[in-house]
Amino acid sequence: MQKQRFCLCLIVAIALAWVPAQADILETDEDVSSYGIGVIKVFTQNSADAPTFGATPYVFQAFINGTEHVTDATITVPGGAEFGLGTDPDYLFGQVYRSAGFASYGALETVFTSSGTYVLHFHTPLSDPEGYSVGSLSLATVDFPVSAPQVLGGGTWSGAEFLFDVLEEGGAITFSSFAGMVDGQDLIILDIYSETDYHALRISTQNPTTSFGFGSEPYFVPGASYKALLTFVKVVEADLGGVPGASGIAYYATQTEFNFTAVPEPSTYVLLAMGLGVVLLPLLRRRFRR
Repeated sequence: MQKQRFCLCLIVAIALAWVPAQADILETDEDVSSYGIGVIKVFTQNSADAPTFGATPYVFQAFINGTEHVTDATITVPGGAEFGLGTDPDYLFGQVYRSAGFASYGALETVFTSSGTYVLHFHTPLSDPEGYSVGSLSLATVDFPVSAPQVLGGGTWSGAEFLFDVLEEGGAITFSSFAGMVDGQDLIILDIYSETDYHALRISTQNPTTSFGFGSEPYFVPGASYKALLTFVKVVEADLGGVPGASGIAYYATQTEFNFTAVPEPSTYVLLAMGLGVVLLPLLRRRFRR
């Protein structure tokens, strides 16, 4: 379940970042904002070294971003097999999704092929009784981003944890560039989760960048541990038909998971100690003079 939740963040970020082009549509189904399919190549980073493959590095995802009113959601894959998408009762935004992991791309292709079109079926109160059948989403080519996201700086590595100095105003996490990113189309996403505040932070952009800053806002609790996902999303196809007012997307993505701890860095501790010494030294001198 936890693995599914971490993979789910990519879908949600895409759904919230993707702006429908047909803003002039008058008749809309307010229960659905976006939908789509995607394939993710998952990596893990636990040191300053390059990321490595996760245990099940290839993940297929299908999703409908809507309210709890979305029901009977299924996906029919090329070849005719049908799968239920299911729901996560702990997720607040009514996300309906399917997430399946595979040990190799070949194993994934045997079930969720990149050739042919996929059909999403679902019902909402505004679309009943017929429901929707969106059949124009296709993963026409294997088009993963050519680079895996890699955290490069902004903090320090200790064991398998990335330590970020939450006391540093204007601090930022730096990462490798998204080679081949199309400005205004593809996406870079950073999601951070915790056990107590499930979705602690999400930052996304459709513009090329190599850092995400946090400003001076107290996003993180010092000493708390988080899970983080850095994702490069390559948009294969954008489909604005099927569901009035909602956008569809097909994509390939590379995603790096890493553990994130919000603590002052050692340099911060040194500065704090120096400041404390400046305050205490005159007091100690006065005491010894007596």
